[in-house]
Amino acid sequence: MLIYQIEITNNCNFKCSYCPRQFMTRPLGVMSTETIDILAKKIENKVVRLHHYGESLLFLDRTLYAIDSFKRNGIDTILNTNGYFLDNDKAQSLFGLGLQKIFLSYHNEKSLEFINEIDKEYRSRINILKICDGSDSNEFEKERMTMLKLKSLGYNTEIKNLRDLGQIKKLDFQMFHPDCSFIKNNEVVILWDGTIVPCCECFDNNFTLGNINETKAVENKFFEMCRTCNGYGNDEIETERAEI
Repeated sequence: MLIYQIEITNNCNFKCSYCPRQFMTRPLGVMSTETIDILAKKIENKVVRLHHYGESLLFLDRTLYAIDSFKRNGIDTILNTNGYFLDNDKAQSLFGLGLQKIFLSYHNEKSLEFINEIDKEYRSRINILKICDGSDSNEFEKERMTMLKLKSLGYNTEIKNLRDLGQIKKLDFQMFHPDCSFIKNNEVVILWDGTIVPCCECFDNNFTLGNINETKAVENKFFEMCRTCNGYGNDEIETERAEI
């Protein structure tokens, strides 16, 4: 089964303007070690992301368990984080167990609090991303200078202009839907309780394909939500990358 990303938890300590967690009605929870071990046996691809609608470093021990379990089964991991709980000791533990890369979404000064303390040997494996409102040129220039400084410290950096900052402005896809990588590649996402959902758009579990604890394999498909998709499987629709 091709699994794009795995949600260790849907708990989060941030409330980002563009994140639809504010509309989420499903229960909060943390993935069990039993589900992690089941996943380790069922994943067919060689790399997975620990990410969805939550902050994985809220539950560091469970995240470390997942990295180790997947690594022992030949699967590499990439971690997405808001950076609030990241420090040098955690970076050492994460990379020491086999984590390949960290994508750090920088939201405020708390996201970068420990950035100068991270050992230089880890910095090239941390990608720092800032999502800006593309209509605010002053904000963009300020963040561009921050990113240039971080780049000089050895980090990989990127800025994105988000076209829809959480306003849920749906494009009209009644006659068209994005060239979705999830459907095209038959990839899925696993929620913390093992529920299989078709893509990153599923912050709630309204559209499901089964449960990893019970299902051997699934085939992704076109759901009604695809008609009004924000384009999370299509970078050209979701965001614009900007030069730093």
